[in-house]
Amino acid sequence: MNENQARGIFKQILSGLNYLHDKGICHWDIKLENILIDDQKWIKIIDFGFSEHRETFATQSDLRLNNKGTPGYMAPELNEPNDISKLFKIETFDIKKCDVFALGVTLFTMVVGRPPFVMANKQDNLYRFLYFGKRVSRFWETHPSSDKLETVS
Repeated sequence: MNENQARGIFKQILSGLNYLHDKGICHWDIKLENILIDDQKWIKIIDFGFSEHRETFATQSDLRLNNKGTPGYMAPELNEPNDISKLFKIETFDIKKCDVFALGVTLFTMVVGRPPFVMANKQDNLYRFLYFGKRVSRFWETHPSSDKLETVS
């Protein structure tokens, strides 16, 4: 979809998720498949099977034990909790940030037509360009949405 269409839909998704977060609810599985759009372009967030009324996890082991969501939309803290906790010395974690990360993947996919990477971990070739920083131009040169790569396929 074009950026204008995505903007209107995304604002509604943000509003809905903000409402949930204000109530202390983390969805844990924000993704395109869990966003419905009706004829008037109003959205509905669905599938609360993973949702929790809890704002933080006490430890990184909690994160590993409660690994929820869809792999391509999951925050790196959930894909590599040990590495992240060592790097940032995380003791508690705001799980709402997992929903926000999934929102970013959702918006990217809405506008570009493909997800940004397979999984947000250092083993994913595309994610690595973003993880190590200052390589965003290489990300766009390599991403399957780029015109250069589309003609090669």
